[in-house]
Amino acid sequence: MVHQRFQKHLPWEYSYNMKCEFLKIETIDGLKLPTLYHKKRGSKTLVIHVHGMAGSFFEDYVFELAKAYNDVGYSFVCFNNRGSGYYTSFLKNDKIMTYGSNYELFSESKLDIDAVVRYFEDLGYENVILSGHSYGCNKVVNYYVQTKDKKIKKLVLMSPCDVIMQTISKLGNKYESLCKKAKEMVNTGFKNEVLSFSFYPLCFSCNTFLNDFIEGGKNDIFRYRTPGYVSDELKSIKIMVDVIIGDNDKVVYLNDKRIVLNYIKENIKNVSVVSVKDCGHTYKNKQNLYDTIKRCNNLINFNNNSVDI
Repeated sequence: MVHQRFQKHLPWEYSYNMKCEFLKIETIDGLKLPTLYHKKRGSKTLVIHVHGMAGSFFEDYVFELAKAYNDVGYSFVCFNNRGSGYYTSFLKNDKIMTYGSNYELFSESKLDIDAVVRYFEDLGYENVILSGHSYGCNKVVNYYVQTKDKKIKKLVLMSPCDVIMQTISKLGNKYESLCKKAKEMVNTGFKNEVLSFSFYPLCFSCNTFLNDFIEGGKNDIFRYRTPGYVSDELKSIKIMVDVIIGDNDKVVYLNDKRIVLNYIKENIKNVSVVSVKDCGHTYKNKQNLYDTIKRCNNLINFNNNSVDI
């Protein structure tokens, strides 16, 4: 039975000439998440995609994912989580609240994903593929490890990057002083003050920076920077995992490519690593992304948990 708190709106059509429905799905703490539902009639399999830092369901690559997954027979969903944009207004318990990547907390990402997963499982989907892009990969892994939902049959990790390494590389010698300042501000009651630094276009509140951009946090999963690091989270995943990376992804390959690929293969048991030709972090070559997604999903049989790609 679908919970009454979920609100359904009219179908919407965009430039790909693919019809989808616009939904608002409410989290357990009352936040309403704008959601696009690309339904494939008769499908029992649904892909739920989690966008990256400051992302949204309007990104071009997301529409390409919807088309590819629909073409192999799967429904597809992408929603704006509380990390969408930089300063983004959401309705929460009928009040307008400001979230966005500058204020989101990684620990709350489970609430967003859980609301969407439960909503569509209540609609009768038997197989769920949980997909994430960039920072969304960290959220997807964290959610699956915490819930081990048996309907989730596969993870798709697109451009999983070392977010702490990215932060340190951008901030350089300012990183340690900003860690100290964030802690002081939170302890003195100014947790929502935004830290001032050059990390265009991103900046973070003291609370977000202190919770999520210091080494060793729950979001620090893809630690390519640490030689020989063993990720308990990744090691615990027993279902299928596709890791998809553009061959020119300078965000993922901030570290040496061999180190990144070895880390993934050593930490994830049942993994296929797929390179997308002529693509960077945001997959501008849409045709190559489309072809890759179709190739990775055409021969999956969830009944016997096998994959051949």
